[in-house]
Amino acid sequence: MSKYRNEYKVLRYDCNYKSNMKLEAMFEHMIDNAVNQNNFLMKDFSGDRDFYWIVYQWDVDILRYPKEGEKIFIDTYATGFYKFYAYRNFDIYDKDENLCLKAKSKWLMLSKDFNLKRIDEDVANLYDYEKGNEVLKRNFKDEDDDYKLSKTFDVRRSDIDSYMHVSNTKYINWLIESIPLDIYRNNKIEKIQITYKNQTKYNDSVDIYMSNIKTLDNKNIINYRIIGKTSKDTKAYGKIYIISNE
Repeated sequence: MSKYRNEYKVLRYDCNYKSNMKLEAMFEHMIDNAVNQNNFLMKDFSGDRDFYWIVYQWDVDILRYPKEGEKIFIDTYATGFYKFYAYRNFDIYDKDENLCLKAKSKWLMLSKDFNLKRIDEDVANLYDYEKGNEVLKRNFKDEDDDYKLSKTFDVRRSDIDSYMHVSNTKYINWLIESIPLDIYRNNKIEKIQITYKNQTKYNDSVDIYMSNIKTLDNKNIINYRIIGKTSKDTKAYGKIYIISNE
């Protein structure tokens, strides 16, 4: 299995008021590492380059939040390919090789004109993946719940990525900002799941809907939806798992 590793230093702007690394920053560094690996593998690739990758789903477990000034290592590796789906995992370690975060993700291959594109075998072989690793194959359910509007955000120019839609890490920021302040201060996120459904673009506005905290199998869970102009325009949905800071 070909793992790709990069070293990062947790900087001040990566952290919250408690000097803990922000979840959004973890996502940004994971995406950065994936992009770096893709660029490295595609450097001498002579096949069809008429494609790009977008993230479809995340399933992320946070074991510990690194602190400001820490050195961390991020490993990423492909775990499988199927039709137009690619499966990729991430692990974040501290300097002593203690695991801080583990993530499974599902990506889609799109053509440059934004159509789904079947993954060619020669592209999959670049990643030298092995079978038998954890793979994010199941699709998460958009739960019916008693959702309440938490916040509304207008999309800014700084939210837009190189594909001219909102960066997937920005959704994480919106979710953190939408958690009620008392819950945010007294708890921390230990797991987050997200499914991206529709693109969000500049000048759009989105509403963040959240449920009350539910307890299932001794886990405290908040269901959420990110909605666009109409109730049918779901941009993303998922679950946030929280635990007390105590």
